[in-house]
Amino acid sequence: MKKFTLSLKFAFCLLSLSLININKADAQNCDQALPFTTGNTYTFPAATNVPTQTNLGIDYGCLMTAPNPVWYYAKIDQPGDLIIFITSDAGEDIDFITWGPFPTLDSVCNMLTGNGGPYPNNDEGMTNDTLPNPAYPAGKITDCSYSPRSNEFLHIMNAQAGDFYMICITNFSNANHNITFNQVNSASGIAGLSFGTLLTSIVDAGTCSMQSLNAAPEQCNAVTNTHTVIGTLEFLNAPPTGTLTVKSGNSSQVFNAPFSSPIQYQLTGNVSDGLSHLVTASFSDAMPVINSNYTSPQPCNANSINENNNLSNYICAPNPASNNVNISSSSNNIIESIEVYDIYGRQVLKLEQLNKSTYQLDISSLNRGKYIVNIKDAKQINRLYFDKVE
Repeated sequence: MKKFTLSLKFAFCLLSLSLININKADAQNCDQALPFTTGNTYTFPAATNVPTQTNLGIDYGCLMTAPNPVWYYAKIDQPGDLIIFITSDAGEDIDFITWGPFPTLDSVCNMLTGNGGPYPNNDEGMTNDTLPNPAYPAGKITDCSYSPRSNEFLHIMNAQAGDFYMICITNFSNANHNITFNQVNSASGIAGLSFGTLLTSIVDAGTCSMQSLNAAPEQCNAVTNTHTVIGTLEFLNAPPTGTLTVKSGNSSQVFNAPFSSPIQYQLTGNVSDGLSHLVTASFSDAMPVINSNYTSPQPCNANSINENNNLSNYICAPNPASNNVNISSSSNNIIESIEVYDIYGRQVLKLEQLNKSTYQLDISSLNRGKYIVNIKDAKQINRLYFDKVE
């Protein structure tokens, strides 16, 4: 069994360290990353035989791959330069990479990018491991090492208050051993002396836990062929700052701190297509992310509305438009009425008793965005779409 111990210290805070036990399955993927903070020691049985996470397009820099990973994130409290010393108690090969800075953790796992390289080991050509390699930062990669050593120095330079950093430490040897890392801002191991600033420290973010997320679609709106999704999110130890976003496709709802569980959400304007869709909830200042699937209602306009901008009996031009759109019938059908809706199903324009085959629609009062046009004639309702631009 392999354990991982983390200790972070800074000058002026000579605290007795608290011990936090983490399950073996935790922190093996980026979106499961755990917070690390000054003053805590983290211990968990690190995994072996865990493959590299490849589904997010992560640039692993000098590592190229990241077997048996452990993921952490940190939010900087006081600005300065950080060195984190990483070591194996059994002399086994360990490696690391770190990315940042990021303003929030929202979608951060999709933003772990470099600059195309080359990415040297952080000690390559260096005579002092406590100094950063000048090749970094490289894109969002702030430091990286693929050396065969059993101890490493990780550098985060010029960290600013509120910045987030992601760290991935790998057990390249795939062996059972304890890994320890702690903040040491000098070669002598005394935080804040000879390197960096005395006040450089890391926010105690706590350990946020997403407990449950459910999603239930309401019935299809026959006018807009859209539906609303409602649900409940439950969590523990929410971060004290930032935002919480619940989203599905292009529909989202954002909540501001402070957060109180449970939270009821409502996502409007989802197109009804009878397919499976994903709802995702995430904090901007904490991990992890939680997902829930639901099945959309079937389209509710298939038998009553001709819905196709290209095949419809009507033409809407110009599109996009800023002031007017001309609606005309290619079959000389007589337009009885026109109704315009926004993407949330709200009616914004209604014109009746038109009795014309062509009509110029004034959209100058509408806000920028996508709109739905229902055109009623003696035979059916035709649906078109247009984009209002400034």
